Amino acid sequence: MKKLNIGEKQRESMRQNGLKSNAIRKANGFYSSELQSKRCRIRMENECKMADALTAEGYNVFSPTVVCDRIAVKDGIVYFVEFKKSGQKLRPGQQIVHDLVPEKYLIRYD
Repeated sequence: MKKLNIGEKQRESMRQNGLKSNAIRKANGFYSSELQSKRCRIRMENECKMADALTAEGYNVFSPTVVCDRIAVKDGIVYFVEFKKSGQKLRPGQQIVHDLVPEKYLIRYD
């Protein structure tokens, strides 16, 4: 991240404006649980629409929490990583992804 080369006075002004902005948001109810829930629902609806568009284009689309515990990158290759206790099996969504790309799906047992 590039650091801005600004003076201390300018930095203080930006900080105060940020605080003012947050105070205005708070006074207008921006942080209320009801409005936050509404924003979350809208975001999820938009994500679902975009995911549906990808599905229409032929992609298999999964929520990350369905697929795996972690995503790992090694040598520029992306892997799905699932941590399991000995004897545990993959959940249905995990099994689908594993079957689609078994070479990219790492299962680590403890």
